[in-house]
Amino acid sequence: MKHTVASGSCIDEEAGFTLVELLVSLALLAMMSAYAVSAIRTFSAMDRVSKSFERQAEEEAARRNLRQLIGDARLVFRTDENGLPNAIFSGKPETLTLVSVLNDRLERGGLYVLEFGLDAESRTFELRRRVYRPTGKGSVRKISILDGVESVKWLYCAMLCNEDDSKLWLDQWETIDRLPSRVALEIVLSDKSRNWPVLRIPLVSAQ
Repeated sequence: MKHTVASGSCIDEEAGFTLVELLVSLALLAMMSAYAVSAIRTFSAMDRVSKSFERQAEEEAARRNLRQLIGDARLVFRTDENGLPNAIFSGKPETLTLVSVLNDRLERGGLYVLEFGLDAESRTFELRRRVYRPTGKGSVRKISILDGVESVKWLYCAMLCNEDDSKLWLDQWETIDRLPSRVALEIVLSDKSRNWPVLRIPLVSAQ
C-alpha cells in the first residue's frame, strides 16, 4: 500500500493481510489438510489390501506346493540295523518326513528327502530338504513355508478317508512297509483373522 506525501514522493509501508484474506487462507489450508488426510488414508487402505492379496497369493502357492510334494511321495526303502527294509516315511503328530520327486528349475530334480515341521522359536512352518542318497544324508536346505504359526498337526489315513471319517484318521503312521492313503495337515495361525484351511492330500503311489 502506498501513501503519497506533499512532495510527490511515495513511501512503501510493510505489506499485510486483511481479515478476509486470512480467513480465505485458513479455509484453503483446512481443505488441503483434509484432502491430504483422505489421500493418506486411501493409500494406507490400498496398501493393506495389496498386502492382503499378496499374502493370500503366497499362501495359496504354498498350499499348491504342499499338495504336489506330499501327493508325489514315493515308497522308498532303507535297511535298518536288523537288516529289515523300512519305508522312508515318518508320520508323527507334529512332523512329517517322506521321499518325493522335486522338479526345480534352479536345482537338479530327482528324489529328495523332505521333512515338514514347526520351528518353535520363530513360529515358522518350514521344510528341510536334502537330496536322497542311500549311503548318506547330504546337506540340508531349510525353506520357510508359512510365518506366524501357532500349531501344526498331521493326521494319517490308510483308507480313502474324508472329513467325516474322524475315527479313521491317525495322529501317527507306524506301518513300515507302505504309505498312508491320505495325509491331512491342520495349521492354526497366531493371527485369528487369518484362516488356513485343512489340507487333505491323497498320496498317488498309495492308491
